[in-house]
Amino acid sequence: MKNNFWSKPSTTADSGLDMVSLFDYLGHAAGKELGKRIAGVAARHNISTSTRHVSTKKYTGLVMLYPKNFLDWYFKDETDDTSFYTNDDKLPF
Repeated sequence: MKNNFWSKPSTTADSGLDMVSLFDYLGHAAGKELGKRIAGVAARHNISTSTRHVSTKKYTGLVMLYPKNFLDWYFKDETDDTSFYTNDDKLPF
């Protein structure tokens, strides 16, 4: 049976999900406010997440990773990729 991103798989490696950070997805730092908002939506809906350690000039530490298709859904109706998706409490299922 194929996992989808709405169900929490046992491990990220087993899930086959394309996991990306907000920086990877947006092409720039997301900031604390947007990061907290997306983490909250993911947690409320049991979205699989993971972490990765990064070390740059501006930041060293863990970053959250989300399924790319979850981020596609979150930002789907916005023209500016830093805007919040206004209907974040309603998932498409």
